[in-house]
Amino acid sequence: MLRITRHPVPWGVVTWSSFHVFANGDAASLVFFGSFLVSGLTVMWLVDRQMEASLGADFQTYAEQTSVLPFAAIARGKNRLVWRELGVKPLLLVLAAFSLIVSLHPWLFGAYPLPGMDD
Repeated sequence: MLRITRHPVPWGVVTWSSFHVFANGDAASLVFFGSFLVSGLTVMWLVDRQMEASLGADFQTYAEQTSVLPFAAIARGKNRLVWRELGVKPLLLVLAAFSLIVSLHPWLFGAYPLPGMDD
């Protein structure tokens, strides 16, 4: 995962919150989900500063081989994507969790996350 981005969890939060801000479009969603979006972006910066302070020159080497922006280090040729490292089981787990959340979303939150689900 670190070949793709050195901040996978904050990117998950940023992605989730961005979709909710744009899908809902109201002021309450902007404040609620927007705060997660800003927090996710801030955490990436703070973690890099903390790692830089603790690792010193070793962090520079690590930062050159990885990227904050997903797939940027791979696109720059500083790293490569190795599919077998990601594994099939985690991918299946993510797809199962996503399917469960989407199907339970109307019952849990009263909102249909995909077009046509309310038919």
